[in-house]
Amino acid sequence: MEVIGFLINDKCISNIFQTKKTNLNGCWITFEESMEPLTKCANLESYIQCYSNIFYKNCNLESGWWSCEYIKANISSLYPQCYTSCTFS
Repeated sequence: MEVIGFLINDKCISNIFQTKKTNLNGCWITFEESMEPLTKCANLESYIQCYSNIFYKNCNLESGWWSCEYIKANISSLYPQCYTSCTFS
């Protein structure tokens, strides 16, 4: 990726953390409210998709992928039994 593309993504990603906090928190609340032992991993996938779609829709594909990897890294220690992947096309 070229430097200009990185700078645009960086600015947009920072903006999402500042302006879409309620939306990002809403993804987590929905995940917690849907917590069932048998569907935990599927619900985790839905949470990651909800979270990363905010970046994808408001920034671009690369930002969506970055946010997926970011949140996946943050929660993988909490749910090591769940396999998650970040694929965007």
